[in-house]
Amino acid sequence: MREIKFRAWNVKGLYYEYITDLYWFEENAVHGFLDPKWVFEEWTGINGKDGREIDEGDIVRTQTGEEWEDDEWIPSYFIGDIGWIDATVGYRCGDLELWANDLIYDSEVVGNIHENPELLEGKD
Repeated sequence: MREIKFRAWNVKGLYYEYITDLYWFEENAVHGFLDPKWVFEEWTGINGKDGREIDEGDIVRTQTGEEWEDDEWIPSYFIGDIGWIDATVGYRCGDLELWANDLIYDSEVVGNIHENPELLEGKD
């Protein structure tokens, strides 16, 4: 069983808080999860190639292969955001399901969807 960790993006203050404790209350909810000023993101359980934890909302860059160009092999890269897929109960990177491939293990976090949305421009 993997460790479960969360972080929360404050929509108004524009900063992250790293969650150290979750408390279950009588009204059958975790305090703060329904507060619209917070966006909660879970750690995927995976660390990138540099050892950094990869969370929902992160933007990662991973090498997907190589292309022959100007008489040499040039690495090709994919950049995508990390999110949850309810239907398959797994994570995705852009349009790729992560449990179906292992690209995520060779990834590096280059930003997140809140502070660096420009990294995803043109990805639609």
